[in-house]
Parts: sequence; C-alpha cells; structure tokens
Amino acid sequence: MLTQERIRELLRHESNGNFYWLVDRNHRARAGDEAGTLHPSGAIVISVDGKIYKAHRLAWLYHNGYLPQKQIDHINRNRRDNRIENLRLVTNSQNSMNKGRHPMNKSGVKGVCWESRKKRWKAEVWKENKCHFGGYHKTIDAARIAVEKLRNELHGEYASHWCAKHQQADEVEQAGGEHG
Repeated sequence: MLTQERIRELLRHESNGNFYWLVDRNHRARAGDEAGTLHPSGAIVISVDGKIYKAHRLAWLYHNGYLPQKQIDHINRNRRDNRIENLRLVTNSQNSMNKGRHPMNKSGVKGVCWESRKKRWKAEVWKENKCHFGGYHKTIDAARIAVEKLRNELHGEYASHWCAKHQQADEVEQAGGEHG
C-alpha cells in the first residue's frame, strides 16, 4: 500500500498542483521532470511502483497522509488543477452536484429543458436521486434563474450552475496548454 512517506521519497507536489520527480525513473523521466500524463478522462495520472494513480488522489495522500475511501472533488471542476486547496472530500451525491450539464442537454442550461406539452421551459434539480421541481417558465432566462436559486438551496456549497458558455470555456481550457 502506498504511503505518504513513499510518495514523498519519489515526488514533490508544488503549490501550482503539479508533481515533479525527485528521482530518476528511467531514460524518459528524470529527477526534476514533471510527473504524470493526461488520461482521456481529463485527469492527470502518475505511475508509482507499478500502479497508476490519479494525481488528485496522490495530492491528498501527500498532504493528508492517507488515501480516502470517499471521492475527491475538484472544486473548480478542472480535473487538471490538483492544488490541495482545490480538492475536497465528498460523497458520490455531493460530487454529482458539482458536475456540468448532461451531454444530452439541448437547452444549454443545466437543469432546464423545453416542455413541449406546456410550451414552457421546465426547471428541475436532482439531489440524492430525487427530482425537485422548479416550475414552468415562459423564458429560458426565467427558468435559468429559478433553477439556480433552487440548486443553491438544495446543493449549498456544491452547487454548480454550468451553462453552455461555461461548458465551452471549460472544454477549451482543459484541451489546451500543458497539464499544469
């Protein structure tokens, strides 16, 4: 089992969230090189002692001394931002609250869809497998305001109001640049 002591023998975790090797690993990874590769999920992964770990879990171990049973959430939703202050322990339900809009969402606003029978925009928020109704609205903007208010009430600090313009900005940010 990987320990805090072992991880600190091998890696340095900088305040920017990146890991750097303290030892030569092989001809491709030398002491001082940035550790990790970008996984298709958008997370950074690092191989330690023959096992692959997500960098945010290693950051938690590095600073807190244990690998948690709970999930670790990236507060700002950027899977490559592994600064310790951007990480928090969450339940599965809390982690779901901090997700972006569903890929099948056509309105561009998380929790808002067109209800053709009513000819209105419907607002709804899910929490712990229960749907909470936020009303029918004449305009998408009114539905967005209602769903954000309801989400704040239900999700508190885990509320995430990502709409299409935020999603696109996230995708551009996560696709470009280095993984730091």
